[in-house]
Amino acid sequence: MRRGEAFGRALERDVSRGPGAVVDFAALAPFVWDRCLVVAAYGSRDAAGRALGLRWRDSARTATPDNDAFVLVIFALGDSVIAWHDQPRRPDLAGVARGAPYRRAEARFRVDSAPGNGPGWMRLRPVE
Repeated sequence: MRRGEAFGRALERDVSRGPGAVVDFAALAPFVWDRCLVVAAYGSRDAAGRALGLRWRDSARTATPDNDAFVLVIFALGDSVIAWHDQPRRPDLAGVARGAPYRRAEARFRVDSAPGNGPGWMRLRPVE
């Protein structure tokens, strides 16, 4: 989905600000959505649908369940998926993947370095 692609470009831009930067998914995805789910590599499409409380018809189009190179970000509104994005593992979103969606107001994350993954590798962590 084009919205998902635009989100991915905006995410890369905001993460490039470096450690300490706050990444606000609501600002990066300015369309209407009420929750988002970050699904780790090899995550289950069915589990994602259950976590969001909906049946997602286009889920087979994602690369995430079959590929460890991607993390899936899904944006939903009511009983519909509004946008989704297969995010390459760099920056690393695994630290914010969880089995429950984030509400729009809580989808804010801090950039930090992930030195164990190599130089320049950045990851997101929940803002505390």
